[in-house]
Amino acid sequence: KLHARMCLKHGVRSRILALLFCWWDSIACYSAFGTPGGARFCRLRSSVNLKTCRRENLRIETSQVSSPDSTISSRILQAPSRHQSFRLQTFLPELCARAAGSSSAAIAPKHSDFEVAQEMVRVVGVFGMTGSGKSTVCDALATVVGQPHTEIIRGDDFFFPPDRCPQLNLDNLPWGVGSGVPAAFAKKKNDTNHPDSIDWATFEAHVRERVRDAGRRDIHLILIDSHLLLQGGSMLEICSHYILVDDRSLSVDALVSRKWDRSHLGKPSYKERNVSLHHYRVYFEGYVKPAFEKYGRPLELPPDTIVVDATKSPMETARVIVEALELKVATPGV
Repeated sequence: KLHARMCLKHGVRSRILALLFCWWDSIACYSAFGTPGGARFCRLRSSVNLKTCRRENLRIETSQVSSPDSTISSRILQAPSRHQSFRLQTFLPELCARAAGSSSAAIAPKHSDFEVAQEMVRVVGVFGMTGSGKSTVCDALATVVGQPHTEIIRGDDFFFPPDRCPQLNLDNLPWGVGSGVPAAFAKKKNDTNHPDSIDWATFEAHVRERVRDAGRRDIHLILIDSHLLLQGGSMLEICSHYILVDDRSLSVDALVSRKWDRSHLGKPSYKERNVSLHHYRVYFEGYVKPAFEKYGRPLELPPDTIVVDATKSPMETARVIVEALELKVATPGV
C-alpha cells in the first residue's frame, strides 16, 4: 500500500503538484491490478483544505468497482466537519478497475440543495465587541467586493420581542450620587447582550434561505454581523471563515467615545439621545463590556478566523480581509 499525506495550499504550483501526484498514484494502482491475483490496490489518504477545494470548484466523484476476486467500494467525500475540513479517503481511480478488466460506474455523491448552494457563495461570520467597528467593516467589504454581489445579515434584526428577552436591570450601576438611571437607558428593558435574546432558529433559517438563493441573485459573499455570533450553535457550521474585529488594541476611552458619538444602523447616537459621556461610560463598563467578555469573546478562536485590528481604517481592514480570503474585487485599486 502507498500511504501519503499531503495538504493542498493556496497557489497554482501546489495544485499542479497535487494533480501530478494523483496521476502518478493512478499509474501505481494500474500496475498493482495488472499483477496475478488482482486484489491489491493502492490507497491514498490526503488531508485537503476545504476552502481551497471550494475555490477551485474541485469535484470528486465516488467510484464503485467490482472485480471477480473482490468488491471494492470507495467513498471519497466524507461530511465536512464543523471546522470546515474533510479527508479524501480510499482514492481509487477508475483506471485501476479497467486495468483489472472489470466494469465500473461513477456514482455522483448525494448532496443537499443547501450543500450545493454553499459551493457557490462564501459565508463569513463577523464578530467583536460592541463599538469595535463590525458593521463599518462589513460595509467597507461590500464596497470593495461590490454591493450587488455582497449581502450583509445583521444579528440585530433577530432579537425576540422585549417581553421574550432576558430582562435588564441597570439600577445597581454607579450612576452617581443623586442620579438615577438615565431616561435613555431606563427605556431599555431587554438584555440585548444576552444570547437568549436572539431568535437563533429564525436567524439560522434566514441565513440558510439566503445561501440557497445566492446563486440566483448573483451573490458571491454573505457577511453575518453579530457580536454574539459564537453562541449561534449549528449556525456556525454555515460559515467557512470568521472575522474577529479585535478591540483589545483600543483603550476603553476610545471604545466609549466611539460608541457614544456614533449612530448605528439608522439609530441616533447616545450623544443625540442626551446621554452624557460619563453616564455612557458607566453603562459600557458596568454592563456592555462584562456581557461581551462573558458571552461574546471566545476562549479559543475557531479555525479559519481572520483577526483584524480595530484601530485600522475600515477600507484598510477590508483590503486585508479581501487578500486573506482571496476575494474578487469589483474595482481594482479600491
